[in-house]
This record gives sequence, structure tokens and C-alpha cells, in this order.
Amino acid sequence: MQANNTAKKVVIVGAGISSLASAVLLSAKGYKVVVLESSKTYGGKIGLLTLGGATFDAGPSLCTDVATIDDIYISAGLNPRDYWSYLPTSEITRYFWQDDFSYIMPAGRAQIERSIVRSFNVNIKNLSKYYAEINSAYQKSIPVYLDRQPSLLSTLSPRGVRAFAALTPFLIQYLHIRNVNKLQDPKLVQLFDRFATYSGSNPYIAPAVTALAGALELNDGAYYPIGGMRSIVEGFYNAAKKLGAEFVFNSSVLSIKTLKGHVAYVVTKQGQIKANYVLYGGDVAICQVC
Repeated sequence: MQANNTAKKVVIVGAGISSLASAVLLSAKGYKVVVLESSKTYGGKIGLLTLGGATFDAGPSLCTDVATIDDIYISAGLNPRDYWSYLPTSEITRYFWQDDFSYIMPAGRAQIERSIVRSFNVNIKNLSKYYAEINSAYQKSIPVYLDRQPSLLSTLSPRGVRAFAALTPFLIQYLHIRNVNKLQDPKLVQLFDRFATYSGSNPYIAPAVTALAGALELNDGAYYPIGGMRSIVEGFYNAAKKLGAEFVFNSSVLSIKTLKGHVAYVVTKQGQIKANYVLYGGDVAICQVC
């Protein structure tokens, strides 16, 4: 990829997965990228735990939408397989209840529907309709809200109006209430309530639109990243380093001072860094902006 922004510096605050992906893409475009991370390593919530010679994912444990991860490498002019690999799984998740009832969710929409009807008290027609509503809302929202930055123009376009109409039923109900009304079976309701946890939300007070987070999982299945979930952030980190990104660990950001003309100073305990742009990829925090 042609480097045409060599003189521009971007400081990225935080080294979680979104920051790492940004570091790859911006470095490939020719920006000088500096990533500041308050902890001693990269990856954010995608951590790794080593215990007695065994390793465990210490954060998210379900991988979906592998094409988007590959696209980041491809957009940066890199071969994804040089940085990470994955295998499709035959099952997605396992659920256990205190009364010894258990359920294994297979991969694939048709397989999931058949297995749910066999295991839970739900009508196949109602389940298929609920499934279709989630998928329709998700597919219509992709080009308007996910693949581009939403704007007034895109929202008011015919495609935007159709997307909003599909999303409206999910915006005016809580997820748990919608699941109760649509699925009835208490255990199945708990299962579909889980999709609110993708964003760390409470299904009893979160809007039903959080159900759309499970669309990829339900339609396309899940994948095992070779080496575990940590391999995803390891790949991004190695790619960013290869493209010239600089990482500074144990560096907490104290404040961001903004000046005119796309100039800012990111203040840390070690000093301050001048930047043309600042990308904040950390947790929600109250920041002092001067």
C-alpha cells in the first residue's frame, strides 16, 4: 500500500484489539503510529493465562466473523495466513442448567433450528420467524450503520429508512421481554438473552437490538483461532510492528491537550508526545482535555 502520509503522526491510546487493528491500517497508509498502553502488554481484554504448563484464554472465548479480521490484513497489503489461522467448529456453545439439563448448539442455522426444536418447548414456525427478524435487521443495518460512518444523509436514504424500520421493533423493547414474548420457553429465553453480553449489557434493561450481536454466530457459526483467541491480537501486534508502529507499554495517559491545526499533545508520566491525530481505544474514562 502506498505510503502518502509519512509526515503525519497518530498516537493511539490503548493496545486492545481495535487499537491494534487501527495501528495496522494506519501504518500501512504511511502514518507514523505510536501506541501507548498503560499495562505491560498488548491485547486488552483478550488475555492469556498460563497455569501448570497449560494455557487458557483469559477473556473472550468465541470467535466469529473471521472475514473481517482477514480483510484488515488484506487492506494493509499483507497475507492473513502469515499472521493467524483458524478452523471452523462443529459446535458453537454448550449450555448447562442447575437441573442437569444441557444443550449443545451446533454450527449452521438449519442445524440450530432443528436442535432447538428437539430440545426446547418452542414452535418451529415461531423460532424461524424470530430468527428471520434478527437476520433481516442485521443485514439491512450493515451498509448503513456498520460498514460506514452513519450520517444524516445515509440515514434518510431509502436504504437507511428500510434499515431503521427493521431495527425499530428491536429498539422499543428490552431484550428479555422480546425473548419472552417470542420464545416462551424459560431456558431458551435465557439462551437468547446471552447475546446482550457481547456488549457487557444486562438483557433485562438493554434494548432488544443487542440480539443482533448474535447474528453472525447463529448464521455463520464459530471458529477456533489456531493458538487460541490470543493469536488474533498477536497477529495484529506483529503486523503493526512490521509496518513500523511503535509501542510504549507501562505508559498511562494523563491528559490530551488539543491545539489548532490538527495538533495535539498526549501527556503521560514520561512526558508528552506531539501528534497530528489521537485515536482513543481505551476503556470509557473521564479525560482532561485542554
